This record gives sequence, structure tokens and C-alpha cells, in this order.
Amino acid sequence: SRDLNQERALEAAEEAIRLDSTFAMAHRLASLAHWGLGRLSETAVSATRAYELRDRLTDRERLHVEAFYHLNVDFDVRRAGEIYELVLSRYPDDFRATNNLGFVSSLWLGDYEQAYEAYQRGHELAPYRVIGYSNAIGAARSLGKWEVADSLIAAAKGLGLAAEAARWDVQLAVARENWARADTLCDALLAEATSSTQIRQRQILCGGLAASRGRVRQAIDLLEPASLLYADRHRLLDLANLLVAFAIVEHTRGRPSAALSHLAAMLERYPADSISEGDRYIVRTHLAVAAGTLGQTDLVDRIQATYPRDRDPPVWLARYGIAVEDAARALSAGAPARALEHLREAREFGYKPGHWEFDVNLLFGLTFEELGAVDSAVAYLERAINPGEFSRGGTWPLRMAKTQLPLVLRRLAELEESRGNTDAAIRQYRRFLDLWSDPDPELRDQVESAQRALARLTGAESS
Repeated sequence: SRDLNQERALEAAEEAIRLDSTFAMAHRLASLAHWGLGRLSETAVSATRAYELRDRLTDRERLHVEAFYHLNVDFDVRRAGEIYELVLSRYPDDFRATNNLGFVSSLWLGDYEQAYEAYQRGHELAPYRVIGYSNAIGAARSLGKWEVADSLIAAAKGLGLAAEAARWDVQLAVARENWARADTLCDALLAEATSSTQIRQRQILCGGLAASRGRVRQAIDLLEPASLLYADRHRLLDLANLLVAFAIVEHTRGRPSAALSHLAAMLERYPADSISEGDRYIVRTHLAVAAGTLGQTDLVDRIQATYPRDRDPPVWLARYGIAVEDAARALSAGAPARALEHLREAREFGYKPGHWEFDVNLLFGLTFEELGAVDSAVAYLERAINPGEFSRGGTWPLRMAKTQLPLVLRRLAELEESRGNTDAAIRQYRRFLDLWSDPDPELRDQVESAQRALARLTGAESS
């Protein structure tokens, strides 16, 4: 499994460092393993040490170390991209540089076209690598290039990558909103899983699908084992992300106390000193944005008090997170004009971090709605749930876009109806009803409300 391989790589790197603390490649390997395991603070420590020792490396490896440092320590994203382009000018067949250039374009710049070109080139350079297939398929999904994605998945199956291809099939079905196919594929995935890691990966994937489909109890049953594992392995970024997902699905079924308990649980179990500096501010932003979008201003304040800002690392990403948090808090406190100021402050950094891009678009949409700018609200809410938002991966395994999808679709339908766009409102109500074709019983009243609205609109359309 991927996690097991990362753990073994880390063990080997740490043993090499124990034997020679100046072994630059061992520090580089350690940084990559920590990154793969979602431990950003440890990633930064190892990447910094490799950067300090980079003169001991070959030209190509030195450039890779410098780019990784800029990407994951000081977050000079554009400098990292420039270095990867320099690597490719000297070593045109360098798969890592091509792949990482796609990563920079997608996860940090939101440039899907450039990411697609880079990932396609990377796949051509290394046509047997799983990561090459995964990234090329994800880039095709993000642009709605369904036939390209289908072709790549078929090729992967031909190479014996059946387990990986099965996950990509589910992701593609979700992006295309082919819910019946996604359900069928997930049922097969869960029935066929063998190893514990494979089971967990599939539970996370299919748990996210269940959450978006209104099957809340199934979603929690599938996702709970992963949250326990993340807690056991101290993978707190992943844990926070899952707790946010739990909060949103509980909110969806009208249980605000249960929703808030999931967010508060992180604060109770993990005080500031138990979370490393590089992870703490990201945890804070995840939790604060979720609390703010659920209208819980007091909880936002408690989250920010538990994880103080004066302990944030001196990087732009931390300041970006603060701006997004403040926007969520202002919105929950009934101050949309101030929320808009904070959102524009975040945009001034010139980056679009993939793990917060959904949040930013959602907050823009909700803020413009509160300001009465319905056209802008619709544009941002549409942007939040476009296929690209289901495709920008990063370290976090479960996108908020999945769990928020039904809420956003309902809101879009209502906004379109409010501005007299009958056809658009009908389309959004139908998307919502397709998504929630068989939800939990306690959600049926929401389905019936949407059905009545759709009947009213289609009647108006035909009259």
C-alpha cells in the first residue's frame, strides 16, 4: 500500500540519517515520505535540512531539492515552478519535474489547462507509473475531457492496475454526476477490498459518495474507521478534514448539536501544543471555515483562541488562511461587506490553494447572496461545484465539495428561481433530486420540498 511504502521509506531514511546526519539524499527521502503521509511540519524540517545540504547533490537532485523546499517550506510557489521548468530545460525527460509542474499549476494556481498539459506529458514520459495515470486522469476530469479519462482508465486496466482503475472509475462517475454508476462501482469496491489499507481507501471514497447522496448513516459508518486510524497515527490534518465532513453531514440532516460536537472534538482532544506548527494553522482554518459557514460565530472564536495566530509560521499561506477564516466569521456574524473584504484580501496573494479553493468560492457565493448580488452568488456557487473541484486532490482525501454538494445545489435552485431563471432553476432542482434519489428517511422532507418546487416551475413553464 502507498502508506506502508511511505512508512518503510521513512524508516530507511531515518536509519541512513542516524548513520550519517549530513546525508542529503536521506533527508530528501524523509521529506518526501513525510509529505506523502500528510505530515507537513515534519516535511518542512526534513526539506529544510536537505536544502541546507544541497551542494552535496548532483545538479538535477539539487534543483529538485530547491523546488521542493520552495513549494513546501517557504511556499514560494512560482519560484518552485520556475525551477521545475529549469530542470526540464536541462533534462527534458524528467518525469518528476513534469509531474510536479502539473501539481503546482493545479493545486496552487488553479490553471487546469497547464496542469493537463504537464500531466499528459508526464504520463507519456512514464506510461507505467500509477501516479502518472492518476494525475493525467484527474486533469482530464477537471476539464470535462471524459473520453480522455475513459481511455486512460482502460489503458490502466490493460496494465493490470485494476484496483487503482476501480477508484478512478468512481471519481469519474461522480464528476459526471452519474450517480447510479457511482453507487454500483462503490458497492463492488467495498465488496472486493482485501487489505486493510485498501479497505480504508475505499471506505473514504465511498463514504464521501454516501454523504453527497444523503445517506448520512452509511457515510459515517464508512468514514469513522478512517478517523480512528488518523487519530492513532497522529495524522491530524486528515482527521480535521474528516471531522469537518462529519459536521456537514450532521448539519445536512438537521442535527446542529451533533455537527458542532465534531468540530469541538478536535479542540478538546488536541490542544495547540499537541499539533506541530506547520499543521496547526491549517487545522484551525479548516475548522473555523466550517464553523463560520454553519453560522457558529462563537465556535469560530473558540477555535481561533485554541490555536493562536501568533504561533503561525511566517508564510503567506498562513495569512491566506487567516483571511479566509475572518471571512467565514464575518459572514456568520452578519457582516457580509466585511466578509467580502477578507475574501478579496485572500485573492490578492495571487494563488488558489486547492485545499481551500472550494471554501473560498462557497464563501464568495454566500457573501454575494447576503449582499443581494444574486448573479455573482450563482457564478461563485457554480464554480465551487464544477468538476475541477472534485479533482484537485492535494493531501486531503475527502473534499468538502462532496459533502456540501446537495446544499449548494438547493441554494442554486432557489437563487435561480428568485431571479426568474426558470430553466436554470429546473435544472438545479433536477440535479439535486438526481443526487438525493434515495436519501435517509429523515431527509425525505427536503426531497419533497424540492419536488414541489420543481412541479410548480414545470407547471409554470408549460402554462
